[in-house]
Amino acid sequence: MSAALRGRRFFKQKKQPEMEAAFDDPGAGYENGPRSSSSPDTRSEPKTGLDLVVAWSIVGTFVVAASAVIYMMGSILMPVTLAIVVGMVLGLAADRLATFGLPPALGGLLLAVIFVLGLFLLINALVEPMTALAGQIPDIVERAIERILPYLQRFEWAKLAIDGTDEKAMAEVAIRNAGAMLGLVAAGVTPALIQLLIFLAALGLFLIGRAHLRRTIILAFGTRERRLAAIRIMNATENAVGFYFSTASAIYLVLGTITVAIAFVGGLAMAPIWGLFAFVSSFIPYLGVTAMTIALFCAGMMTHDALLLAIAPAAAFFLLHLVMENLVAPAILGHRLEINPFLIFIAIIFWTWMWGAVGAMLALPLSLIAMTIFNESAPSRRNANCRDKPCSTADRCSAGCAQAFPILVFSSKKRAWLISAFTMSGLKGFVTRKAGSGLVPVSSRSGKAVMKMTGSVALLRISLTASIPELPSAS
Repeated sequence: MSAALRGRRFFKQKKQPEMEAAFDDPGAGYENGPRSSSSPDTRSEPKTGLDLVVAWSIVGTFVVAASAVIYMMGSILMPVTLAIVVGMVLGLAADRLATFGLPPALGGLLLAVIFVLGLFLLINALVEPMTALAGQIPDIVERAIERILPYLQRFEWAKLAIDGTDEKAMAEVAIRNAGAMLGLVAAGVTPALIQLLIFLAALGLFLIGRAHLRRTIILAFGTRERRLAAIRIMNATENAVGFYFSTASAIYLVLGTITVAIAFVGGLAMAPIWGLFAFVSSFIPYLGVTAMTIALFCAGMMTHDALLLAIAPAAAFFLLHLVMENLVAPAILGHRLEINPFLIFIAIIFWTWMWGAVGAMLALPLSLIAMTIFNESAPSRRNANCRDKPCSTADRCSAGCAQAFPILVFSSKKRAWLISAFTMSGLKGFVTRKAGSGLVPVSSRSGKAVMKMTGSVALLRISLTASIPELPSAS
């Protein structure tokens, strides 16, 4: 006798109060009848202070060991992690292409080729201006010192510090340090190229084998409940990262375009380069806008003699970024991806210390992934929106209600139909409509399910997993 048939007989034989009592029983199951609760529950035993100390000591030891491994293997883990984050975003785009009949593996490979081609075209466009800029660094440093020192001498504390130094000596030291800096950059070109190749290879392989990798991870868990949890966490993580990057990229693209106009009107050289730097630096919270504002201020000081004209580009960019981050971005992103600013700052410091500039760019996505996994792993947070708010079968069920319970029970008059919300909706909710007769589930490729029904339909939410007839698809 199949699990679905046993579930139907159970709902036909039980009355509504008995069903609700069974649903509320966390130990109830339907594969071999209700579970016995005679065994003592050892989980209610109180923890002593020594137990907590031991537990947190183990956690602290693991964190220290993991940090050491991440730091030592940074040259390998950094490009692989970046490839996974970018692959998650491109993977969602490949899923959208699958709705047009393109296989996900082929769509992912096509997106990877487009991404790599665009990256190489961008690097090729930047080689010539960046080479010219590197050759002018000694002159730029000397001119910057000549322009900035007169303004610093207006302040008493700066004047006392400058009077004891020689301007020519300062310029020579700065030029010498600039040469050493260029040497360090040149020495790091070869490792950077190796890491770029690792990134490209990891990105392509991740997109090609993404579906198989998901299926392997899901099947690695032994129980059905844990497999469902793995599906829920992976889908929620991909959706959060994809939503953030797609929205943030659009916002920062507008910001970069306006920055090009600011640099052009402000008389700064290579205005498109300033727009590109503004776009990239915006992905680094706090530090990116600070570095960009200082750079625009220095460029303005070297370009204009008047103080107001010199600070105008930096002030305009700072105000623009302030509006984008505090008005435009919250209005579009909302509170869905809200993270404590202090935690973001700590994450930026940590990952910058670990992996440099790339780590600073990955700090926010990694924090977002960690926050999503934590929220999806905590039942109290996951079910908070579903406990006191009944779902309506006439409207689209919210994603929280669909993800909180592995089985949904539709009952119409004396009939009941057991379905898995995960199998039919792919953790994206489900849609019901009044048409036809009976309860006939119809799944579609768009990630939603349509239930044809007549009469009054009630939706019951239960926490059982034994009656699910099949394992949800890993894709």
